[in-house]
Amino acid sequence: MQRNPTRSEPTNRATWEPSATEGSTTKESVDPVREGDTTNAERALIALLERQVDQQDGHAAGNARREREIAELIATFAPTTALAIQRRLDRSSPDDGLVRAFHRLVSDRRKRIYDRLAANRVRVRRA
Repeated sequence: MQRNPTRSEPTNRATWEPSATEGSTTKESVDPVREGDTTNAERALIALLERQVDQQDGHAAGNARREREIAELIATFAPTTALAIQRRLDRSSPDDGLVRAFHRLVSDRRKRIYDRLAANRVRVRRA
């Protein structure tokens, strides 16, 4: 590789591409859903996550029912929606209402729901 006399880096074309030198491939720039955007699917998920457990069901049965309803909702998501939600959860921004609602769940339940988001994408890919 030749060296550019005015710069200390090689003159390889890939090195000077804006995405390689300006850091434009960060999560924020390629993520299809920004933290402020909320689709109908995300609103429905947030509503289920924030819904109070019915007193008549009791704690365990009420949370199990809510988890089943969330699983049914996730099964209807397009793979891109599931991926966008996973990315928002991975980013874990404290200003994101979806993230706040999700983190109110106990860790085992959070993991199962997160795994269902991933399974949604895999199921569609295999079909």
